[in-house]
Amino acid sequence: MPRLVRFDDLTVTLFIPEDTDAAIADAARAALDDPLFLDAFQTTIRQLFAIVPALAVLSVRVED
Repeated sequence: MPRLVRFDDLTVTLFIPEDTDAAIADAARAALDDPLFLDAFQTTIRQLFAIVPALAVLSVRVED
């Protein structure tokens, strides 16, 4: 198996307004921690990379 070398990082930062109701903020945090969301996010990124031939060589890993 070939050795993977970190090529670059892509960071996504999400913000929620300070005045958001605590229950809504907690629900958003829970949704972001849901394995189904993380899997869908990773799949979507892979699909986007496949659209751009130059990026197809890259592997994707979502770190939580």
